[in-house]
Amino acid sequence: MIDYDGLRFAKTSQINESESRLISSLMDAMQDERIPTCDIRYEWVICSDCRGEGRNSLHLGVITQDSWNEWDDDKRDDYMSGFYDRSCTACSGTGKVQEMDEESLPEAVQEYIRNYREDAYESASASYYERLAGC
Repeated sequence: MIDYDGLRFAKTSQINESESRLISSLMDAMQDERIPTCDIRYEWVICSDCRGEGRNSLHLGVITQDSWNEWDDDKRDDYMSGFYDRSCTACSGTGKVQEMDEESLPEAVQEYIRNYREDAYESASASYYERLAGC
């Protein structure tokens, strides 16, 4: 646990940028007393990007059936053996990530998180459609 102006939360280097923004927003809301002050706990979970292996071939994108058919047997064997895998960027190769234990939080904090994520989704969607429209 680390302290942030009197508020405690689990220290982790395995959180993504959007989770960092959420934590910052939570801390600000707690300091402003918009939500109750509470400890924010994290638990280790298996990384969904690499399924706990620490490596994956996501950087290759989708391998189509046509591409697969064009490869020779050696290249297919290399792919299936993990030869092209890279260290997973989501978990830094550990196979696990830390996830906020939201169920342990007071209901008001859980609601704040839901609203925060809905707002972030709506903002990202609006930005996406603006880019599509050439704005």
